[in-house]
Amino acid sequence: RWRSGRQWMARCCESPNRMLPYDGIRTVRHKLKRRFFEGNERGNVRWGENGPRGFTRALRHFGRLEQALDPGAFYPIHYREWLAPFEPATPELDARIENSHAVHLWNEMARRKAGFDKDAGFPADSLFEKWCARYLNDR
Repeated sequence: RWRSGRQWMARCCESPNRMLPYDGIRTVRHKLKRRFFEGNERGNVRWGENGPRGFTRALRHFGRLEQALDPGAFYPIHYREWLAPFEPATPELDARIENSHAVHLWNEMARRKAGFDKDAGFPADSLFEKWCARYLNDR
């Protein structure tokens, strides 16, 4: 028996091809294909499989969906505004993220943006640089 949802989701990420009680037939087929033909590795997981969709499916399965937080708790910055953390911070942006548990940085948007370098330096007062200074020792 699982002691927590955290343990369940960690196990799902560690063993992404494990069959889950709420997997549909298409997901089962996909996992079997990955397991036997593509290599039973985490690198073969589909984009978003264990992210918000996977977590929501687990919550629904365990009857805990009503305990889910509003998406703004983790996605206070809309994907159309994905550059905001890399630009000079504004009071409006600071207020939006103030009560968030995490901030999604929309990596796919950055990857697709021609000329955008995730490793570049950004304005010192940008959220990204403030977070780097606070949480990283090597920047």
